[in-house]
Amino acid sequence: MNSHAVGFYVATVFALLVATVSRRGLAATPVAYSGSLCRGTDTDYEGHVSRSSGHLSATANVHVVCPIIKTTSGPGIWDGDEISNVTVSFASSSVATCWLTIYSANQFGDQGQNVPTNVMEQSFGSVSSSTISLSSETVSYWNGYEDHHTWYYPELYCEIDSGGTLTSYSVTEEGTVQDYDRIAPESNCANATGGDHYNYVEPGAPGGNDWGGYVAAAGSESGFSMVCPVLAGGGSAIEIAVGPTISPPTMAGNLMGCESTDTSTWQYADYDSGYQFPPQVLTYSQTTPSELICQMQNLPPTGGDAKVFSYRTAADTSDFTLQ
Repeated sequence: MNSHAVGFYVATVFALLVATVSRRGLAATPVAYSGSLCRGTDTDYEGHVSRSSGHLSATANVHVVCPIIKTTSGPGIWDGDEISNVTVSFASSSVATCWLTIYSANQFGDQGQNVPTNVMEQSFGSVSSSTISLSSETVSYWNGYEDHHTWYYPELYCEIDSGGTLTSYSVTEEGTVQDYDRIAPESNCANATGGDHYNYVEPGAPGGNDWGGYVAAAGSESGFSMVCPVLAGGGSAIEIAVGPTISPPTMAGNLMGCESTDTSTWQYADYDSGYQFPPQVLTYSQTTPSELICQMQNLPPTGGDAKVFSYRTAADTSDFTLQ
């Protein structure tokens, strides 16, 4: 991503069904995130950032991804849960451009093989008076493309010139904070192994031919393993979208899967010799909210690849069915 103009893109026209359901919760307010939560999109970029006092500073030109946790979306909420503002704050003299991108997990359900991108909407801007302000019109995050086991998820991506410091970012969601329903991007998951084993894939443009908003294994490197933490206020039911392994048939046994630390049960995405996309969704019913560990079936792997896109929580697995 190289454009430095201020702009706004919408990938598709949304049919807005005004059927907002009242659920218990608190009125939404801006949520502040520390700049230090952002991660370099690969090991090289991560090696050129420093963190201090909640800030992230660039010692060279870097690309970073920053998690946004969606809290006002849930079953039966079709409207009124948009992200009305994201304000990214920088130290003075910082030069940076940021993108707010809305992605689809499991785009169009089983028809996703024919979809060229999972980018639904995107806005971007450059630093002006030490801040960047972004917004989105996307609604109905929980219901995604109006199908079972699909959803939308937001993510912040920034390109920061050497010497710049991202101090914080704040996110304002419209709607009501839900009791158990949370949606998180892959940038909320952390590399558990160290080394050159991951790549947070940068966003493409709406209407293009690129998928983004996922973390992938770095080629055939050994030890790819991501830990997706418990979401504050989230429920014990979890769904996670992971990329199916696409590998030569001799490596088909090296599947990508996740384990809930509560159930200690592994689930794997089916091997697919033809398609990297769409993601496949794994569902877990837990006793208590617990983290997920996602990795290749064989460590070190014999080859192949792996991807993690997004995960969400609810009170019960029935909440993942379209309502």
